[in-house]
Amino acid sequence: MKEYLAEKSIPTKDIDCIIDWVFHSNEVNRIDMTKIAKAYTNSGLIVLEANSVRVDVPDTTLAELRRRYRDGIDYGINGVTYVLAKPA
Repeated sequence: MKEYLAEKSIPTKDIDCIIDWVFHSNEVNRIDMTKIAKAYTNSGLIVLEANSVRVDVPDTTLAELRRRYRDGIDYGINGVTYVLAKPA
């Protein structure tokens, strides 16, 4: 990623910040949707709504992600919101 960003003429200081955020930040959720959905379903709360935000992933990028990591993950999910309720 560092080489890719450098080719785009992004300043080194910005590249370092981007690399840190993508690979080390606690603000990035690195859990796939199957595990997230399972956690909410098994939480003891009632799932009233589950909404996801999607982005289009270019076919070449999607193929590379599947090759490097695995198939069966929805790489187009950009965010998720759950509405939960306590059981009666």
